Amino acid sequence: MSTTLIEEFEKHREISPEGATFLTELEASIGKDLWLSAGGHWAKISIVKFRRVAMEKLAAELRGNSRDDYKNAWTEVVRDFHQGFWGEHRLGKKEKKPRTEEQIIFWELFSYIWILLQALFIVKTLIFYLGLKSAQEGTTDGKISVALAMLFSFVSLGWFAYRKSKNSNKTEAMKFVGWIVLGILLGPSLFNVGMPSWFSSVSQAAGGLFLFFAGWEMRFLNLKRDVRFYSILFVGSFVFPCVVGYFLLGQKMFLALAMGISALPVAIQLLKEKGLYGTLLAKRTITLASLCDICPWIILIFLLPKQDIKAWVLSHWVVLAFFVGLAVGRFKTLQMTPAILNLQMWGLAPFFFVGLGWKVDIVELFSLPVFLTLLAVAIVTKSLGTYVASRCAGEPHQSAMDLAVLLNARGAMEVLAAHFAYRAGLIDGASFAGLVLVGIITSLMAVPLVRKAKAPHSESVDNCVERC
Repeated sequence: MSTTLIEEFEKHREISPEGATFLTELEASIGKDLWLSAGGHWAKISIVKFRRVAMEKLAAELRGNSRDDYKNAWTEVVRDFHQGFWGEHRLGKKEKKPRTEEQIIFWELFSYIWILLQALFIVKTLIFYLGLKSAQEGTTDGKISVALAMLFSFVSLGWFAYRKSKNSNKTEAMKFVGWIVLGILLGPSLFNVGMPSWFSSVSQAAGGLFLFFAGWEMRFLNLKRDVRFYSILFVGSFVFPCVVGYFLLGQKMFLALAMGISALPVAIQLLKEKGLYGTLLAKRTITLASLCDICPWIILIFLLPKQDIKAWVLSHWVVLAFFVGLAVGRFKTLQMTPAILNLQMWGLAPFFFVGLGWKVDIVELFSLPVFLTLLAVAIVTKSLGTYVASRCAGEPHQSAMDLAVLLNARGAMEVLAAHFAYRAGLIDGASFAGLVLVGIITSLMAVPLVRKAKAPHSESVDNCVERC
């Protein structure tokens, strides 16, 4: 307990040496005298109240300072307790111990690991067991068996997604993952549904508006006042992953850049959902994620052959919308109203990200060694570089860990950059498929790993934007 019986008693009157001895002995038996003898299960808050009220009533009943006086007074206190339990009620079942932060993180990650194992092994086994070969030969029984296995897969994954969205607010930052996966399922990876002729144009228009808002939303907070901090963190969170990635990934410049990308939209949404959006951590994360978003796009232009830059830019005008939004944001701050958020999430994102996924043949392009290499290099270099740089800049351990996790989430920006680099011939198909999965996985990793706020916020980011 937080306080001893002697400390509780002394809040009401002074205690004699005999009384101190009595209460020291009572520490071991107070439960048997009160709540344990009453039977049932009691909440911890009720037990704390019992100890507090018991000492208050003992002080009121006490008529002397001898041990017998304390014993007689305690008998009256016990009798009074059993008459009505001092307004408290038993629990229907035993109260569970609250989970520690480490336990919460473990079980959150375990649920994702389990569903991944199920998708990779259990469903695959069912498909083969139920007759994939006969389905390829065109038999009706084989097709029905495979359909049942696929139905089991979709129902299982859908139930997992439903439980996650019902029990938490973590799905808002991850909806783009669902749109991309839907597009991949519709494309040549699985169902091979032909894309309507009008969809590509609508997808590009939606993408232009989506990137325009993404650029407009970018913010550079306290950049001039905290030059030293941001310089150190930029080296750790962007330069270090790019340099290490360049030498570990075959000296391919774009793959090196992809190691340094961070996803500003994912970071912002996670900060809001964790109750951290008005903190110093949020301001620094937003500024660094903005820097790690913009630099790869700028460098990407210079990676193209000079004779191809004009044609590439004209054919990828949606990228220009990002820089237009960025320029507009320097003069007028974007107020993210519910209407704009709904337009982004339900109007623009579905068309844009479904269109991106629809064109990807993950099954054909995927290479496990390439994917595992990209994933390992991306996570280790980004997390380690950001954490070490944060500590060198004077950040405490927990803030450095949060910064590392938030900036490690690559999200939509990784997918977009990989898409345009693949179309420009800067990376091969296996690297493209690997980067798409890295963007998705690193975003999902950030959801359970970022701690929730434990204290009220001192200041909102919007107020800081106005001052800067």
